[in-house]
Amino acid sequence: MEHRFDELAKLLAGGLTRRGALRQIGGSLSGALLAALGVGKARGDNPHGNDDCAHFCTSVFPPGPARGKCISDAAHGTGLCYQCGPAAPPGHGPLCGTICCRADQVCTNGVCACPAGTEECGGACIVLCPAGTTRDPDTCNCVATCHEAGDKCGRDSDCCAGLVCLNGFCSAPGCAGASCATFIPCSSGNPDCVCVTLQPSGAGLCVPGSTSCDIVGDCGPDFSCPAGSLCTVDTCCGRPVCVPVDLQQMCNSAAASAFTPFQASSGLTIAG
Repeated sequence: MEHRFDELAKLLAGGLTRRGALRQIGGSLSGALLAALGVGKARGDNPHGNDDCAHFCTSVFPPGPARGKCISDAAHGTGLCYQCGPAAPPGHGPLCGTICCRADQVCTNGVCACPAGTEECGGACIVLCPAGTTRDPDTCNCVATCHEAGDKCGRDSDCCAGLVCLNGFCSAPGCAGASCATFIPCSSGNPDCVCVTLQPSGAGLCVPGSTSCDIVGDCGPDFSCPAGSLCTVDTCCGRPVCVPVDLQQMCNSAAASAFTPFQASSGLTIAG
């Protein structure tokens, strides 16, 4: 029976009509096989499903094994016809070539994709992030992004908290152009914090002034510094030095109370 079942599926997949399949296999056995395939006889739970599925499979696949599998799967209540064909439940995704898209996708140029205004994340189409945010790849939530001191910006909101957009660069307020001679305080919570000037941007940074010149390296000839550091000029170190950008966190009011300044003989604002 199973052998004849496969034979009949192949005949139908090859484009043979039901009448031709009946003649070739013959007798009551062919009728039973056709009934098992659901061709010419609907399943009780779907009055039109199997005839519709047979036509659907024929329209989607050319003669061959794929068409036969589609028809065979439909006879068992599974497969493409039951995923996005006439037997599929309401709200199913669209057919795209020979595959079914998810319900939240559309078929674009033969490829399942998220509709305009959404993006793929975590196996679902998510609404695009608003300006100034990015998508966390693990949670798919929008998270705020900001630019640090010395980064390019277009408006104050582009910069991280405590910074403003000055001449196209994020800068600590009032710190641009600071030098060893000015000693400009820049933190209400930490009196040790003073302004330094960054290069090549000319923006300002607020850092602990007693940071030892011995723990910072020299800037490169093009004001380059290792990752995580920025080149500062006109400090009391007497040379352009690379200051860790994380030091600005020591000047935030929330962290200032827990900060103990470096006790050093030579610092960014202490002439040595």
